[in-house]
Parts: sequence; structure tokens; C-alpha cells
Amino acid sequence: MSLNINNKFNIKFLLLVLLLVIIALVVIFLIASPNNKTEYFLKLKGDSDIAIYTGSDYIDPGYEAYDSKGKTYDASEVSVIGNVNSNVSGTYTITYEFKEIKLERTITVISNKDKITILGLYGDSIIYVPLGSEFKDPKYYVIDSDYSNEEMINKVSVTGEVNTNIAGTYKITYTLVNNQGITITKERIVIVTSADFALDYEPKNLTNQKVKIYGYISNNYFDYILLPNNEKKTERSFSYIVNSNGKYKFITYLKDGTHHEEIIEIKNIDTKKPTGSCQAEVESNTNVFVTAGDDSGIAGYIYHIDEFVTNTLTSSSYQSNRKAASVSVEVKDKAGNSNTIECTVKIKETPKPQTNKTEYTIFVGDSRTEDMCLFAKSHMKSTDQCVAEVGKSLSWFKQTAVPKVNNILNSNPNRTYNIIIDL
Repeated sequence: MSLNINNKFNIKFLLLVLLLVIIALVVIFLIASPNNKTEYFLKLKGDSDIAIYTGSDYIDPGYEAYDSKGKTYDASEVSVIGNVNSNVSGTYTITYEFKEIKLERTITVISNKDKITILGLYGDSIIYVPLGSEFKDPKYYVIDSDYSNEEMINKVSVTGEVNTNIAGTYKITYTLVNNQGITITKERIVIVTSADFALDYEPKNLTNQKVKIYGYISNNYFDYILLPNNEKKTERSFSYIVNSNGKYKFITYLKDGTHHEEIIEIKNIDTKKPTGSCQAEVESNTNVFVTAGDDSGIAGYIYHIDEFVTNTLTSSSYQSNRKAASVSVEVKDKAGNSNTIECTVKIKETPKPQTNKTEYTIFVGDSRTEDMCLFAKSHMKSTDQCVAEVGKSLSWFKQTAVPKVNNILNSNPNRTYNIIIDL
């Protein structure tokens, strides 16, 4: 009986150990598995190349940022760099950065005075909806100089949803690409709120432009609101434009004499240009080195090498195969500001190749010179020569020594000789 009990105990113990080993192996596999690594993704909504008319609104189509585990990321995790001045024709670049991913969108602002397409919104561009109520889109209209309005209205795409059961800020985007390939976009902001006083602002990303603060008072006893500049407004829906960072106070007054304060802080405006210095070293080519800084961060560099201009680059150094006479660099920050810095040009002369110059010496003289040559023979270079004989007269010098020296010189026309005469 005792043997059976021991056997049962041993079997249970072995099964427990086996189970623990299996669990440990599963844990190790999950940790070591490459599928456990989180991958990140960033995709642009809309086209990567967009053309708009001067004077129209540019509304960014946005992006999608998410990872392999299904988590999505908002503007606090994604950097959007650059601004579009739709009042000035030109090409603008918006850069999106998320983790190690970087994407770009190109916006071309085109001037067109003869042909134009207008996309407009019925109703307000900012609408406040009480929590739990129904939202009805006031819709939109199109005016086109070449095509019927009805035909163009059918080309409008509407994106965005509003959930009136969840408080928050929603955006509805209306996009039309006309027959010239120009994109016209409008945006409506819908704020679902249960608060008596709702306050928000746009844009949220870094900007060198003005920021619009907007709000709505739903309290039935509302009388008026006092804006930060002490202007009184009696409309329930209002907006207030600011061009600098800071805290802005809004005071609502009710008909029963009470009042309520709301403060909103704006800190995404940067109008300061980046600063720095630049040096260019010019030899057979040109090497440019830039040192720049900015509170919002440096977004890129455009190098001007004489008449040649680069695209926007992220490196603070650049090498050109040109031997430049004039060099400058346009430094851009993440808020859209730019500053052109003239580079100090340092021309480096190409050193001439060094040649090993050998000195040659001819000693000419009488017996004293011969004695000196014999004495210094062990210290002389192999290229040195002596023209000397014992006890010779001046006539020997003229008739023999001089012709010998001339013969040495004529035999080696490319050499330079030091001739030492000791008589």
C-alpha cells in the first residue's frame, strides 16, 4: 500500500515539473519571438502632391499613425513640420515624423485669376452640439467658372464622422479636385459637449501663423462674454485670434449676476527665425559646415552654391564638387520660419608637391684643396666632386680645372651646383 502511494506522488511531482518546464518554454518563445517586436507605421491621408489656388484655404488631409499591436497615435506622438502660405504662389513641403518614419507632402500654390472653382460651406465652420443630440450637416455648395455647379458638387468627397454620444472635437473635411487638377478643401469643426462653456483652439501643431481660439456657451442664463482684450460679445459662439504664446482668460457673465472664468494656454506659436553661422572651405571642391539652433528645432537646410541650389536637406554639412565663390544656406525650423545665413568662405590653396632638391658641390683648388677633399671624403655626399691636383700652378687652373668644371656643368644641365674655389 505504501508503494502505491509513493508511486502516485512521484507521478504527480513529475507532471508538475513537466508543466512548469512547458510554461517556461512558452514564455521564452514569446519573449524571443520576432513577432513580439512592435513595428510602427505612418500613412498619409489624401495625395502626397496637392495643388491649390492662391487665397484659398489649405487644410491638411492628415495621416494615420499606428503600430503592429493595433495601437493608434495622435498629434502628441507625430511631428508635423512646415506651413503653407496660400496667399503666395510657390511650392511648400509638409513633413510628418513618427518614430523613425519620415514622410513628405508637397503643396503647390497656383495663381489663377481667369478660371476658378469655389467650394463653400452652408452654416458655421464651427458647430457646437449638445451631448446626446443629433447632428445634421448643413452641407456645402460649389461655384465653377467652366462647369455646371451640379456637376462639380458630385465630385465633392466628405470625410469624417461625428459621434454625438461621446464628448469631443470632430472634424468634417470637404474635398474637391476640379478639372484642372486643383484641390479645394473646406473643414467644419463639430464640438460635442455637455459643458456650459467649451473652449478650444486651432491649429495644434507648431506654427508661425496666428492661432484661432474658439468657444461656445450653452448655459440658458448666458448674458455676455468678456474676451481677453475686454471686448464684450453677446453671441454664444465666438472666436478670438492670437499671435503670441500665453494664457488667455475668457469671462462669461450670466443673467443672474454670476460669472465664470476659463483660461486657455497657447504655446505652439514660434515666430523667431533660426540663428547660426556657416563656414565654407573651398579647395578643389566646396565643403559647407553649418551651426544652427532654434527653440522649435531645425527642420532642414537649403544650400546655395553660387547659382546652384539644393533641395531641403536634413544634414548640417554639405559637399559640392564646385569651386564656389559665394555660399549661403537657408535654415528652416519646425514652425515654418527660415533664415538665410551667408557663409564665410575660406579658400585653401592646394599645396604644391614637394620635390627632394639635391645640392651638388664642386671643390676647385690646389693641393690644399686636394688635402681638404681627401680629409672630408668620408663626410661628402656621393654627388660632390673635387677638381684638384697637388702642386699645380695658376695656368693649370685656367687650362685644366676650368674646362673640367664646365664639362661637369654641361653634362648635367638640370642640376644646380655650388662651386667652391680655394686657391
